[in-house]
Amino acid sequence: MFRKLRGVKLPYNTQGYIYFTCVTFSQQPPEIQNKIEQLCLELGGAYAGALFEVLTKAGQYSVERIATDHFISAATLYRLRRKFYEKWE
Repeated sequence: MFRKLRGVKLPYNTQGYIYFTCVTFSQQPPEIQNKIEQLCLELGGAYAGALFEVLTKAGQYSVERIATDHFISAATLYRLRRKFYEKWE
């Protein structure tokens, strides 16, 4: 289920589009998959894998669990997710 991210300065519909595009990563065309991967690498750096999981496995795993698995703070992942959404356009 998608809920508007309060810290992200984008309209609800735009956030929903980005959310559902990322959650359906495997069904997206290669250009969109590449865009998601490149933004994760650019913004996430060493945490790109964790950011990718937060974006593509939303609803399956919590941000806190992913943060624990990757040995980083949940706050860092929330901040990276916000930057990802704002950089999408």
